[in-house]
Amino acid sequence: MKKLCLSILFVVASFSVSFAQDGERIKLEKEEIDRPVNNQVEVKKFRKALPAGYKSITKPEQQTQIYKIQEDYHSVIKLLQARIDALESERDKAIEAVLTPTQKDELDKAREKNKASRAKPKDVEEE
Repeated sequence: MKKLCLSILFVVASFSVSFAQDGERIKLEKEEIDRPVNNQVEVKKFRKALPAGYKSITKPEQQTQIYKIQEDYHSVIKLLQARIDALESERDKAIEAVLTPTQKDELDKAREKNKASRAKPKDVEEE
């Protein structure tokens, strides 16, 4: 747990988001962009969508500003999410490494049973 907290703290501390005065553009430190996990991430194209309730209360100029802010944050959030996913995977592997071979077998069986029950179609009531 301590190791996970330190890892998360490291990610947060090593990742600096700074706001420039010209349009509040987000700047990433070069070392954060160059991390291997981030180079493997395919960032999906940004899709414009106003938050709920904003369309009726904002002017077109404000909507354009909101879209720009969302676009700036989009890739940063995706990169951070990929880093979180990698940390969670690493954590899960470390947790599983604690188990004995017998316990790992039991876990695999439980996972298979769970997977099979999710794949099974629900019974249809007969008349």
